[in-house]
Amino acid sequence: YEDHQGWLWVGTDAGLDRFDRQQETFTHALPANGQAAPIVQALAEDHQGRLWAGTAGQGVWIVDSEDGTTEHLVHDPGNPASLANDTIYAIRSGPDGSLWLATDGGLDRYDPASGTFEHYPHDQANPNSPTSNQIRALFFDRAGILWIGTDGGGLNRLDPQRGVFSFYLHSGVDRDSLADNRVQTLLEGPSGELWVGTPLGLDRLDRETGRFSHYRHNPADPESLSSSQILSLYADRSEVVWIGTRGGGLSQFKHRAHKFDLHQASAVTPDGLSGNAIGPILEDRSGRLWVGTQEAGLNRWNRQTGDWTVYRHDPNDSASLGSDFVAALLQDPAGGLWIGLNDKGLDRFDPVLGKFIHYRSEYGNPDSLGSNLVTALLNGD
Repeated sequence: YEDHQGWLWVGTDAGLDRFDRQQETFTHALPANGQAAPIVQALAEDHQGRLWAGTAGQGVWIVDSEDGTTEHLVHDPGNPASLANDTIYAIRSGPDGSLWLATDGGLDRYDPASGTFEHYPHDQANPNSPTSNQIRALFFDRAGILWIGTDGGGLNRLDPQRGVFSFYLHSGVDRDSLADNRVQTLLEGPSGELWVGTPLGLDRLDRETGRFSHYRHNPADPESLSSSQILSLYADRSEVVWIGTRGGGLSQFKHRAHKFDLHQASAVTPDGLSGNAIGPILEDRSGRLWVGTQEAGLNRWNRQTGDWTVYRHDPNDSASLGSDFVAALLQDPAGGLWIGLNDKGLDRFDPVLGKFIHYRSEYGNPDSLGSNLVTALLNGD
């Protein structure tokens, strides 16, 4: 995560680190106050410039990047205005300065003025409540509407100004309903349409009608979605929507035809994509598309030529990619590409030399990365 001061923040399974580009050293912001090392799962910056780190089981840590002080917010059974649950999957900053958190105990809103949480739990007796407490995805669209993806409760929509929820659920008797109630990833498309990734395919919501178009893999149709298991969604600056799948590679949506161009790893096309389990996707400032895989390294696509360049880990080359499991991608203000790895720390790509610089956790070195399992590396504004 790049905060408003340009610091690079790296979430790992052992805390939160801040990278100093001048000194090439890491400062460990978390763990703090003698606490156990937290697994960081979500990062966000609030309107005061403080960094919020959502964890797996340790609630939320707030880090002041000015003086390094921390504040720890956790669930307190005796305080109804405390955090609903200590496992956090996503954090989003609202237009009014509030913070919205996806937890294992439901949706929470933090009011910075009062320092308290307002809860939006699933309540069967309340028709204006979320359909599930298991929330996995959150994002604000350009109109300030909050979209909520749940694990089993479908898609929820909240108008924060009116406090009104709307719901989109799968129905066996309505073929235009949501394909599956397990929502894993969300994206607002270039025309304002909403893309919903599920384990059973990709859905596109028409907000005017409330109906969904469904896209699934069809072995008999070479222009269908490459796999129905969606891992990532991305819209580039030329308004192309990209879909990363598990087992099917990368799909490129063609708006007019409502079909897909497929980019897949294949023995028939050895110069193509290197792997078919697609994680993070990033368009750099030059318009090149970077695609991380979970098993076959990093790929770069040149849209002018259609050529792929593949970067793999080579144990005999210390300047090669550190690992073939890419967990996160970020481009910094200077144009540098950072690669968060699932098991080998953090890499920075030098485009001039075509080499990777490695940042690893080193035993006994307090200035090194806190852990080699990078969980969060997100680009802020």
